[in-house]
Amino acid sequence: DRRAARRSASSGHALHSSHSSRSSLFTLFTLFTKAATMTNFADKLQNRSTAVRVRITWLRLSCAVDRNTVQAFADTQAAQADSLRATKTIIDRKHPIVKALTATRNEIQAYWHGMSLPYVENGVRLINRDTLAEFTERMNEFKTQLAEQGDALAAEFDSIIATARESLGSMFDANDYPRNVAESISLSWDFPSISPPNYLRQLDPELYAAEQSKVQRRFEEAVEMAETMFATDFAKLVEDLSSRLTDDNARFPQRKLDQIKAFMDRFRTLSVGSSSQLDALVSDLDKLSSGVDKLNVKDDAYRESLVKKLDTMGNDLGELIEKRPTRRLRLND
Repeated sequence: DRRAARRSASSGHALHSSHSSRSSLFTLFTLFTKAATMTNFADKLQNRSTAVRVRITWLRLSCAVDRNTVQAFADTQAAQADSLRATKTIIDRKHPIVKALTATRNEIQAYWHGMSLPYVENGVRLINRDTLAEFTERMNEFKTQLAEQGDALAAEFDSIIATARESLGSMFDANDYPRNVAESISLSWDFPSISPPNYLRQLDPELYAAEQSKVQRRFEEAVEMAETMFATDFAKLVEDLSSRLTDDNARFPQRKLDQIKAFMDRFRTLSVGSSSQLDALVSDLDKLSSGVDKLNVKDDAYRESLVKKLDTMGNDLGELIEKRPTRRLRLND
């Protein structure tokens, strides 16, 4: 009986070891498959993309108050000047030309971000190569627009300075203003290389391979950054539309539906399809938003059914965003 028990225990241990071994192998296989899949998506993103960097040189609209003025104020309040910070507005932000310039700057930034995906290097984004001609043409239009607005501001600048002199009183300082206001506003862009130079392949193949591996990891992180960006933007749209439908007094949410359509177009253009769950949710929202009935949206039951579907999507998106890995890539790794 004891021998039988030992044989049974030994057999059970062997089965357990075999099961653990198969489980470990399956886990390794799953991790390898995920890594290989991520590499494929990173390769797809790298093969279709070009890095683009946009710089906007901007007019200073405010600046720090000089320390003597801060000290004088501190003395009247029995305060320590080192604990105080003060700024002054040197150019009126509400001036029509300044407002027009600001609107153009915001439009440039929105266009750049709308045409591209985030990248791990600050100030650099990824744009599809097949949209480069369209991007360059639009940026040249923006550049001309900014230059014309800058010239218009220059023509009004003496009047703007005179107004500032009157409103600032003793805190006015002519040295706070540029000598050539038009040259203080400019737009430029370039396409920086984010891959190791080809000459390095011949000069030091081992170093070239190491640099290529770095680039590969950066694009893998860029894929994850794109997923997070799309999921976050998507969740905000779903939340806004649900909130609008919940408000009995709200008008038909046409603007929200237009925003969803714009998101869909951008997603189809820029997504590399790296998240099947996100793809499915986007498809569901597309069907739902396309089927919103303007005539029945005031009906309580119909509106509640839409809100319920949106809330389910929102929950799924929340879980998807929470599952995203948090990674920080050091550029000297």
